[in-house]
Amino acid sequence: MPPTRHEAEQMGLFSNDELKNELADEPWKKSQTDKMLDLYLAGAHPIRIAQELGRNPKAVKRRLEQFTYNEKDRAVRYEPFRRVSRKGKKLTQNERVMIQSFQERKLPMAALARVLMRDLHEIDPDTKGQRKVANDRQIAPTLDLVLAHRYIYHIWKTPIISDKTYDDLKAEEIEYGTGAKALAGSPRDCPRHIKSLALYLVDKSIFERE
Repeated sequence: MPPTRHEAEQMGLFSNDELKNELADEPWKKSQTDKMLDLYLAGAHPIRIAQELGRNPKAVKRRLEQFTYNEKDRAVRYEPFRRVSRKGKKLTQNERVMIQSFQERKLPMAALARVLMRDLHEIDPDTKGQRKVANDRQIAPTLDLVLAHRYIYHIWKTPIISDKTYDDLKAEEIEYGTGAKALAGSPRDCPRHIKSLALYLVDKSIFERE
């Protein structure tokens, strides 16, 4: 299990004693922030990051805390400038600290995925969406569900499952079912029963949220 903030401090990730510096408020450039995140998420300690950037250790610590705990919506408002993708790489302990922080605070995981430079499903699997699909298979064939969700996404633009869950469902139907031909057409050109199913799925999703 990832460490709590207190445990992280004890481990030296955010050790106040070794990071003290009175010049911690020097303004940050976007390129410095991006390099800081790249180094930290790859596993670097704040002291090393400060050395790499020629920054004050205290400033690095505070900047990382702003992202880890989304202070003043720092993580939510963040837009990558020059970053290194971490898609598919093994999670580092520093990444796990940030993930746990966001989960505990119920912060938007999509924003964290942007900070971590990862796909959302890597840090927040859509288990709810997968359960939804599994339940819906009891009321409609898989191909109909794929077509309905495609209609919801492309025509109504109100998806109710994640892209990853939809892509997996679609790939399964193409590989093991009869969906290749049906999915070759336009999302708009679907039978009336697919539109009715789409409406049912959206209404059902709204009802389940209330």
